[in-house]
Amino acid sequence: MTAVMETLELGDVDQATVLDG
Repeated sequence: MTAVMETLELGDVDQATVLDG
């Protein structure tokens, strides 16, 4: 899910953190 996390990171880091955690 690296690509997904990267996309979310560009838009909202918080969202990426939630999915990563």
